[in-house]
Amino acid sequence: MSRRLFLQDVTLRDGMHAVRHQIEPRQAAAIAAALDAAGVDAIEVAHGDGLAGASLTYGPGSHTDAEWIEAVAASITRARLTTLLLPGIGTVRELRQACALGVRSVRVATHCTEADIAAQHIATARELGMDVAGFLMMSHMASPAELARQAALMESYGAGVANSLAAVEAGATRVDAALAGHGADNCPLEAFVAVATLEG
Repeated sequence: MSRRLFLQDVTLRDGMHAVRHQIEPRQAAAIAAALDAAGVDAIEVAHGDGLAGASLTYGPGSHTDAEWIEAVAASITRARLTTLLLPGIGTVRELRQACALGVRSVRVATHCTEADIAAQHIATARELGMDVAGFLMMSHMASPAELARQAALMESYGAGVANSLAAVEAGATRVDAALAGHGADNCPLEAFVAVATLEG
């Protein structure tokens, strides 16, 4: 039985790490336009560390999140524009600004044992009418039981939670990946699409 998956590309957010957050908005727009034409469901855009991630600690960006988001928003016609927010780095203010620029989906990311710090960000995104997913980072740092407890917290705040191929095998329909795995050890989009196609 075949299922339709929701593919979210993170090249223009997590992939920013590999180029030290120095991509030109016109380059981001060209990549996004190609992803959009290829049928990717969502395109995630921001500094590598999410909204408001540009800093001396995480690395300055060549441009602002708003400049990257505006360039991508103008270049896509069907894909959902999405972003990432890490509570403590990005705030509700940045989330509202991103929404005003056309972002319709957000992944709220926390350390895998700190889902409770995401409640206000998830709630605000839901109030804004955004599609919201929870992202428990560094999941290898928690036991399966603790990870399930943290995922249940994010879900209780109104977010969806999943993790690539294992999640799809368990019934999830939403997957994030990046072109050639660009970024911090991402699932390569091309390889995932090939495997998903073979598996129906």
